[in-house]
Amino acid sequence: MLTVLYLGIVNWMATVIITESVIFEDLRDMVQRYGKSLEANHPRIGRKVCYFVTCALCMGTWIGFIEAIVFDGPLRFWWLSFIANGLLYKGIGHLFLQLNALAHHMVTRLNAESVTLN
Repeated sequence: MLTVLYLGIVNWMATVIITESVIFEDLRDMVQRYGKSLEANHPRIGRKVCYFVTCALCMGTWIGFIEAIVFDGPLRFWWLSFIANGLLYKGIGHLFLQLNALAHHMVTRLNAESVTLN
């Protein structure tokens, strides 16, 4: 069960690194330019391509599927097990993402209240 938690944490960190970090900024820009060029002839596809590298839900789901293919997992659903396990890893990763956002919001709020009191 610890492996599931570890892979959830890896999912969270990989998702944040790919969708938000400076390290992958050039890759995100390149994919965005490609998506914009697609929009002229295929508006829906172009928008989805642009969104793909900035959406934590999307990217984390694909990362979860890759984790499930590489590491397998506890859920067994015939040939669909990689989907179930990938979504499990994404779910745990997304929980960490939301907890991190909540903590950041609370710190920002406390800092604002502290400034107001002084």
